[in-house]
Amino acid sequence: MITFLKLITIIISLGAISNLNGLRDSKQQCLNHKVCEHHVEYEIKDLLFQSAPLKAIGDECEHDVDMIPEVSPTCTKTGIKSYYKCKVCNLCFEDAECTVPIPNITTWKTNSGRIPLLPHELTKFDSIEPLCTVVGTKEYYQCSSCNQYFEDKDATNKIINLELWKQGAGKISSKGHSLVVMKGIEPTCLEKGYKDYYKCEACNLLFEDKAANNEILDLESWKIGKGILAKADHDLERIDQVEATKETTGIRNYFRCTICEKYFEDEDAISEIFDLEGWKKGDGVIPKLKLSIPWWAFVIIPLVAIIFIMILCFFIFYILWKTKGIVVIKSFVPIYRDMNDVLFMSHLNNKELAQISGRINKK
Repeated sequence: MITFLKLITIIISLGAISNLNGLRDSKQQCLNHKVCEHHVEYEIKDLLFQSAPLKAIGDECEHDVDMIPEVSPTCTKTGIKSYYKCKVCNLCFEDAECTVPIPNITTWKTNSGRIPLLPHELTKFDSIEPLCTVVGTKEYYQCSSCNQYFEDKDATNKIINLELWKQGAGKISSKGHSLVVMKGIEPTCLEKGYKDYYKCEACNLLFEDKAANNEILDLESWKIGKGILAKADHDLERIDQVEATKETTGIRNYFRCTICEKYFEDEDAISEIFDLEGWKKGDGVIPKLKLSIPWWAFVIIPLVAIIFIMILCFFIFYILWKTKGIVVIKSFVPIYRDMNDVLFMSHLNNKELAQISGRINKK
């Protein structure tokens, strides 16, 4: 009879223990559980293998409790309120007076005994504006307590890997260069020029091309190097030649540049005339015209001269014969006598006439 009553008591105790304390949920609900106030006290093994007397349901335990200290919450982990645990019956209570029992400590820790998370202590990292060729970064936040990163000030979007986030969701794409053309200088016949180039209004970098592929590191060196434009050709006008005459000299044609006002001897502008007036009197002068003698004159003139000399000699010889009676060329004497007959109606020269007159006078 006693054995039967023990079995009934064990069954009732097991049901009460299972419902109130959750035997399988924690150390408090193990098989060695002792009950008080609302539970049967003895260990199960004592119930099964010993015949010790049981206390009836409702017998009280004078609780000897220890305070389980509060677990402070953080921004990543919830806390747990302090509670009290009886060293005799292992029951847990919310208060030291053991007036508010905790039926299931595990459930209690996640519900009424739970202390919510603390807010993150966030430090803001400002966004980095993108440059022409450098990407930027969106603003983000870091908690000074847990050192975790977040996309927003409410810490709802956690950044798992900051560097990967900066290259992905947190990246602000580069803007690209905002180029304006910088006009170069057109070359002239006096000075060299240089090409157009491009300047970025955002970063002030300089480029040779509008695609911004070739950067100009030193503008002044580029202007006299890769960007140089050779001097332009002269715009020449021809100054016509002044022809020489027998009385005046002439001037050779020359060229004048309408841009730089320089003078040149040739149309290729190679030989520059530095002193125009000096050149007109020197290298540019055309001498006066000389008498032009045809080839036949070189035959006729000597011939006429010879004839003239012969005639002159003939008359000289005639005069000598006429006045002095000197005979230079005997073959001319008959000619002289004929000439004298024509001119003076006498074949005799003066000497002969004088001799004849002297004879007559003597007679």
